Amino acid sequence: MLFASPFCFLLALSTLSISAPSKRDFPQLEADTNTIIDQTIALDNDVKVFIPSPTLVGSLDIHNDMLNLIDALNIATTDVQTSVPISESEAQTLWEQCQELELITADTLNQFIAAKPSYQVIPISGIISLVHQDLTQWKAAVAGFLNSYIWITPAVLLNEAINISDDVLALFDEVIALYAS
Repeated sequence: MLFASPFCFLLALSTLSISAPSKRDFPQLEADTNTIIDQTIALDNDVKVFIPSPTLVGSLDIHNDMLNLIDALNIATTDVQTSVPISESEAQTLWEQCQELELITADTLNQFIAAKPSYQVIPISGIISLVHQDLTQWKAAVAGFLNSYIWITPAVLLNEAINISDDVLALFDEVIALYAS
């Protein structure tokens, strides 16, 4: 009986450490945002390569880039939800990164607008629908990510943060509508 009691205690302790997420700090949030920026740049570059010479392989590369970006956004959102409180200067840094991300996202979405005719020459049924689905999921992941940052933003920066978030999300409307038709 003495053996079972310490064993049960260790088992409970190990279960607790596995199930309790560790707190994320500012450097982790900053790294997550840099990963999202890098993933968006990779997507942007692949769309630019695809436009003049559309191939099925190129469209699959773009789809995989999109899945990787959505995954990075979801990981970052989870990290923000398990983060320690951040300072005003740290929040300012994160929102400056989001402004950089806004510029890259705008360019990438403009590339998707230019890419629609290239997608239309790919002889695969449903490719336009897949791009539409990817764009819609990307916007949803971006919304979750930005909303999580708004949640941890100090009140003094809240209006600016909401404006940046609204601007980024509005970028998606035209391209999503284009691929919906």
